[in-house]
Amino acid sequence: MFQNTKSTHQNPSEAMSVTTADEVMAEVRTAVKDTVGPRSPGETIERALERAAFRLGISYSRVWSIWYRRVRVVQADEYVNIKARADARRRERIVELQAEIARLQSGADPSEEAPPRLSEGG
Repeated sequence: MFQNTKSTHQNPSEAMSVTTADEVMAEVRTAVKDTVGPRSPGETIERALERAAFRLGISYSRVWSIWYRRVRVVQADEYVNIKARADARRRERIVELQAEIARLQSGADPSEEAPPRLSEGG
C-alpha cells in the first residue's frame, strides 16, 4: 500500500524513488480515463466503464470508484496490473491509429479495408 506522505530525504537519489499516494492515484485515474477513451455516439458512461473494467481486468465497481474518485487506497499489485494493461491498450491504440493514418494518406476507400481492431473488450 502506498502512503500519502512526501519524502523528507536529504539525498536526491533517495527522494526520486518515493512515489506518493496522490501520484499513484493520479496515474490510476489517468489509466482508467485513457482506457475508457472516447465514447461512441449513444454509448453510456456505464457501458464505457464496463469496457474499461474488462480491458483492465478489474471489476466494474472498482473502475466506477476510481472514475468518481471514491478510491482512497490502491494496492501495489492492483496498481501494477492497471498500469501494465493501460500501457498495453495505449500501444494497441497507437497501432490502430497508425493504420488509420496510413489508410487516409493512401486515399483508400474505408469500405475496402477496415483498420485492424486488436481488442474490443466487453
